[in-house]
Amino acid sequence: MQKRRIRWAGFFLGMVLLQTVAAEDNVQPLHFYAGQQQQITIAAPAGKLLEWQIETVNGRVVARGSNWSDEHGELSISLSFPELKEGSSVDAFLRYETERVPVTFHAVKILDGLWPSSLGVVFDLPHATADQLRAGGMREVSSPAPKILFSNALPGKDAWQPMPELIVLLPDEGDFPIDLNGQNIQQISLSSARIPGSLSVLYSDKEKWIDRNGSGSYMEVKGTPQLLILSPELTKKLGSSPDVLLLIKSVIQEKYNHAFEQAKNNAVRASDGSAAAATEGR
Repeated sequence: MQKRRIRWAGFFLGMVLLQTVAAEDNVQPLHFYAGQQQQITIAAPAGKLLEWQIETVNGRVVARGSNWSDEHGELSISLSFPELKEGSSVDAFLRYETERVPVTFHAVKILDGLWPSSLGVVFDLPHATADQLRAGGMREVSSPAPKILFSNALPGKDAWQPMPELIVLLPDEGDFPIDLNGQNIQQISLSSARIPGSLSVLYSDKEKWIDRNGSGSYMEVKGTPQLLILSPELTKKLGSSPDVLLLIKSVIQEKYNHAFEQAKNNAVRASDGSAAAATEGR
């Protein structure tokens, strides 16, 4: 299959997100917020009339059109996917010529109703960062011993008793380097994501530091406590790209899968109970 490059600029909270992927059936879906005006730029032959459409997986076409590409071989498409119920999402495809790109549209409150109440969560963050987490549906869950701490810096050893099991670090440029000396570390993994990052790690018998001299998007540190460290480039996209919250959720869900499954089952039972009560009341 011939590959074409897609760049999507998603406008949300006054910020712009640019992404470039190959148009293949096996690529992971691009994630965007619904209810917001979107601008897609498709690489196409210069001066060609190109027909396109956004089609959900069940075949419903939610947007379509035809536009001429410019002399540089780029075609710009503007569209707005309808708003979605909080916590919900819709899978779709961007189709053009003989190719298609999988996309998923999410409600702005992407985590609403999906968070287990049994997981104590606390924020120790700048107000703007904490507000972006709340806007995405993340909320603090009161607990005498929170299991998850969101912070922009590693806490001191005596800051929490007991120490949370998982610390999610959302640092900015001024929070580096991050000193891991003295941490109980079993394994460090540095990964790339769709949003490029700049994380690097210096790890030896004598020194353990995280800095910004590389290309890592996020880092997982297995140990006590477990750490998830996002590159500042991801922290900046927290309010504009669903990818950041989805990444955070995936790491937490992997660690606490039982709690998420229990919360999901409780929600289903509550929904079934409400439906039964409504039926009996008729």
